[in-house]
Amino acid sequence: MLIYPAIDLREGRVVRLHQGDFAQQTTFERSPLDQAKVFADAGAEWLHVVDLDAARTGQPTQHHVIAELARESGLKLHVGGGVRSLEAARTLLDLGVYRVIAGSAMVTSEEFRRAFFQELGAQAVAGIDMSDGVVRIAGWEQGSGITGLALAEELEALGCETYVVTDIATDGTLAGPNLEMLTDWRSAVKGLLIASGGVGTLQHIRDVQATGCDGVIVGRALLAEEISIHDTLEAAHGPA
Repeated sequence: MLIYPAIDLREGRVVRLHQGDFAQQTTFERSPLDQAKVFADAGAEWLHVVDLDAARTGQPTQHHVIAELARESGLKLHVGGGVRSLEAARTLLDLGVYRVIAGSAMVTSEEFRRAFFQELGAQAVAGIDMSDGVVRIAGWEQGSGITGLALAEELEALGCETYVVTDIATDGTLAGPNLEMLTDWRSAVKGLLIASGGVGTLQHIRDVQATGCDGVIVGRALLAEEISIHDTLEAAHGPA
């Protein structure tokens, strides 16, 4: 199972939100590049990046930071936040991003989701963020009325190869991932499945691995040094 250490960007700083609430923000001292290099030096291969400003407004504001990370971190970037058009996705790829994650537009535009997977193939990732199984959009501030699994069924038919699934109730809490949800998703989709939300201990890493997920995103626990990136990578390489 792959580890995707994560940084969220807001106004050029590394931050984390509690359950997606912009009013409950923790800001970390390291610059995005310095933090990325900590992960890279420990042996990480990937970096999961979310542009929170773009997720909320649809207007990208962190391209200079993302370009620097792609150019200098030595990590493969997995980037989302505000990707609501093919132009926005292609711009990120042109910056050196390895995979682009789209969330809100998966729900709001049938034309976009068809073109996204058709034109970008394996570089196109579906980001599905849920509260009680129902997808939320626009930086998690709006409901959608569609369940994540119903959306995934349609996306799989369109050629989606990779899913990032987030249980908002667990995100940023360190209290453990929603293992029942992940097990249901593993049974439902054939593509790569990357879990997000709630990881706070090395046992949580092992628990996610046991569900059959292909990867897990770890953010606050690493940034707050609750667990080390070295130990996290070691846990993911052990037996499920």
